[in-house]
Amino acid sequence: MRYTKMKSRTYFKRVACITMLSVVTIACEIDTTVQLDGNNPPTFKVSGSGGINFLKVVDITDCNKAFLDCPVVWQIDPLVGQIRIADLPGIRYGEVPSGFRQTVPVDGASPPALIEGKTYDVFTPTYNANGGGARFVIKGGSSIEYR
Repeated sequence: MRYTKMKSRTYFKRVACITMLSVVTIACEIDTTVQLDGNNPPTFKVSGSGGINFLKVVDITDCNKAFLDCPVVWQIDPLVGQIRIADLPGIRYGEVPSGFRQTVPVDGASPPALIEGKTYDVFTPTYNANGGGARFVIKGGSSIEYR
């Protein structure tokens, strides 16, 4: 009889540990990352557990101001309030994906071509996780990410 009680307690402890581990794993935030495919124009692959507020590409080459004052070359915003990062396709620079609208440049104008030797930042602030981005340069006809 004593053996059965011990076996029951061990089983209960295992179930409790597995349940707690599952809850903690599901509730964890995964920070946002942005990766490039190496092409020019690049395709951005955004990953993480949050939702996207917008995606912005900024020319930081000659910008001696605060980062937020550097020239924005392209920005897209979700049409509806919330788009989960997990639902995003790859986003190619200059091509507005379904569910988004272009806000920079305005009036549907095409964004400028990314120029050889210039340095750019792509970033996306998010909700329910930390935002993220990447810095890259156009070199030899490719987008090369700084690490």
